Amino acid sequence: SVLLLTIPINSITLRVLNRIARRENEAKDDRTKRTTEAISNMKLLKLQSWEKTFESDIEYYRQKELRLHSIRGAVRALNQAISNAVPAIVLVVTLTAYKNTGKPIVASTIFTAISLFNQLRFPLFFYPMLIDSLANGKNALRRIASYLSSEEINPYVNRFPLIEGGGGTIEMNNGNFMFPSSASLGTGNSSQLIAPALCGANISIQPGEIVAVIGSVGSGKTALIKG
Repeated sequence: SVLLLTIPINSITLRVLNRIARRENEAKDDRTKRTTEAISNMKLLKLQSWEKTFESDIEYYRQKELRLHSIRGAVRALNQAISNAVPAIVLVVTLTAYKNTGKPIVASTIFTAISLFNQLRFPLFFYPMLIDSLANGKNALRRIASYLSSEEINPYVNRFPLIEGGGGTIEMNNGNFMFPSSASLGTGNSSQLIAPALCGANISIQPGEIVAVIGSVGSGKTALIKG
């Protein structure tokens, strides 16, 4: 009966840990988001003297995260203490019930009971870790499912139909690529060109092929793609 009483206690502990973990992750996400925003716009922060404002905002979410982490640690410690105390409580209750039957309690009975209930200590030692892992796993699955089920940002996603056979071929024969010099960029004079970045390029891409352009630095990869 004592072991059965631990089932609702562990169920409540799992729900509490899951709720705290979800709130802690939300606070962590808010802190990370604001930290990234501050780092990405550091020049604007310095220009407008917003360092203290962003610092206090980040510190608020950091303290919230630490507070929830402390509460979560306290719940885990309480659950660990209950799990460690269960074998001793079960032993005391069992010996008390055995004595109430009118039978004498001898040393052989006591040591046998102690040896039996000590076998419970090893599985119960890992039980709090299992509950904490279940809470973390459930929360992680919820976050992954929320991310994977979110809609695509349409303006930034271009979908092209799959190219089937017979759709044509991209070919280039003896292609030469060169860039204008820095002096001609401001004057509009296209006659001032630097040496060709790529000469005599021949390429043939069949429909449906996946092509990777590789090479050393300065070999003309960018010139080929932009050309």
